[in-house]
Amino acid sequence: MSERDLKIFELYGKLAELLGDKEAIADLTILLERHPEMFRDKQDLEEVIQKVINEPEIIIKNPNARSDKDFIAAKQLDNKKMGDVGLRNDSGINVIFHANKKKIEEFERLQDKIEKGKVQVVGTPTSYTQAQSLDGLVQENSSPAEPIIPQTTNQCQSTEDPILQRALELQTKQQKGELENFFTHQEENTNESKSKKGEKQS
Repeated sequence: MSERDLKIFELYGKLAELLGDKEAIADLTILLERHPEMFRDKQDLEEVIQKVINEPEIIIKNPNARSDKDFIAAKQLDNKKMGDVGLRNDSGINVIFHANKKKIEEFERLQDKIEKGKVQVVGTPTSYTQAQSLDGLVQENSSPAEPIIPQTTNQCQSTEDPILQRALELQTKQQKGELENFFTHQEENTNESKSKKGEKQS
């Protein structure tokens, strides 16, 4: 099994409101293994996630939702690419379970589905702007994702930074094997879902 690379991302505005917390955890190793053709490396993957969740243009209810708090956030990255990120509150923990970087045509298809009422929109540029005042607030308050595992435990304990405190808590859980089992369970569910889709197509 590949070594885990867990990261905590801060959430803002509508996403934080919908998920009921201001942070989400992602296993970059698993996300990259699922779509190695979409990202150059983990840094590219992390940057896409950060851009999308910092300032999503569209937030929809996940069509294959497993809980009440299960969403897909999407954003046009440039004139050629769009990114989408799946976030879910699973047993009280916000998890980034999905990340893609696709051709911009996919963003246009998503907008078309929204116009036709095929997907449930829970956040749009207008609602997000009202909630977060995107006249500079996001850029001013955005900060790089903090690693789950800090350089030293003493550094984490000596700071009042809530993100680092949360990182220490999650590190402790990871040492107990809880988080690894959690993400392994997520991965197994995803593979099982893919197998069922393959059976239906055949």
